[in-house]
Amino acid sequence: MRPAFRDGNWQHHFQRRGCRNVTYEGLWLRFGAAHGIGGGNVRGITVRNCDICWIGGSTNYIDNEGRSVRYGNGIEFWGGAEDVLVENCRVWECWDAGLTNQSSVPGAVQRNIVFRGNEVWNCEYSYEYWQQGDGAVTENVIFENNVCRDAGKGWGHLQRWNPNAAHLMFYDTTAKTDGFVIRGNRFENTENCGIRLFNAWYASITMEDNVWIVPGHILCRYHARPTDGLVYKYPDRLDVIHKDSRREIESQTIEKPLVLKGRGALGKFRKKFGFER
Repeated sequence: MRPAFRDGNWQHHFQRRGCRNVTYEGLWLRFGAAHGIGGGNVRGITVRNCDICWIGGSTNYIDNEGRSVRYGNGIEFWGGAEDVLVENCRVWECWDAGLTNQSSVPGAVQRNIVFRGNEVWNCEYSYEYWQQGDGAVTENVIFENNVCRDAGKGWGHLQRWNPNAAHLMFYDTTAKTDGFVIRGNRFENTENCGIRLFNAWYASITMEDNVWIVPGHILCRYHARPTDGLVYKYPDRLDVIHKDSRREIESQTIEKPLVLKGRGALGKFRKKFGFER
């Protein structure tokens, strides 16, 4: 574990690459230009009762059109991550996601990851997941009993070239995924939509007993991209001022994109995609 206090605007507050059996408890992390707690290839990590805020904004990389993709997750697990618990934390004002596990590392295993009883607000995404590396596996991820408010209402939304707020941001996922559960959460208010789902790995998701209060906004934007043979593009490139690029979406779409509005939309979403098993 390396506290990231050296010079450089890209450092995480804590970089826990390769750590085993570490507990972060009772910390207040703020004003970091990269991630709050970041890093990968970890096992036995607990983050409990921490406050993390005002995170992100420094450049991660420049895409091939000269646009910068920035750091900015409150608590991130990258690459391999097993036996992880994040509970009773408060995370707010993050450039990207408040909470996330994600990876493009070949063969990465993300297993037994629990986000429980946290409060997240004013982040572009409350929770983000995607995994794409060849041979990657995701098993037993639980996001439960969290309160998520005001997605996209934070400091970074209007600065982005691609504001695309969502409480649940599910970018393209090609990893073998099983036991992915979203339950007992409360999702309130968003600048753009409740859920953004890029491709068809939804058979692995169970959604139950969640409360959605997103008046005036679409519950879900479904991009209907394939899980096999996906031509990976920079994740943010599909959304410019929350309007989907039809040309880019349709270049890899396998079925008609889904848009759900109004009362009863979540029930229809469950029924169509078999979210309840």
